[in-house]
Amino acid sequence: SFQGVCAQCIQNAVFNKQPPLATCGNYVAYTQMDTTSIGSNGICIYPQISYLDEIYEEVPTATFVLPFRNVTDWIRSISKWNTLRRRLTDFCEFPEYNFTFGMGQQDNELEDLYCHHVKHIRQFVFEHPSLTLVEYAIDGEGVGEYL
Repeated sequence: SFQGVCAQCIQNAVFNKQPPLATCGNYVAYTQMDTTSIGSNGICIYPQISYLDEIYEEVPTATFVLPFRNVTDWIRSISKWNTLRRRLTDFCEFPEYNFTFGMGQQDNELEDLYCHHVKHIRQFVFEHPSLTLVEYAIDGEGVGEYL
């Protein structure tokens, strides 16, 4: 099994025409699949955006878990979490969401990114009825019992 960052393993598997999840270990659940890091080249890999089709092809009955929160709270959170906002702005491009390099400095750009992602996941699951989507509000009353 793979030892390291899940996002990089999934990306390597997709590039090598291998199953993105099984190639990266024999796990029941894959969480926090993405990575962004600042380095000489910067890394931004979000399999839950870029490799949804490949994940679906491998596991057409997967359950997707979508934590949901107030978008203003999310923007505040990523702005305070180490350098996440800067990493998203400097190294990430999501053509699926019309989010290009350099975007994310303005709150409305991050709001659009967040909303596009939620809508995209919902639509993807709707179009692939063998999938299951579990959404929950991370700050919702009783969320612990729900999960």
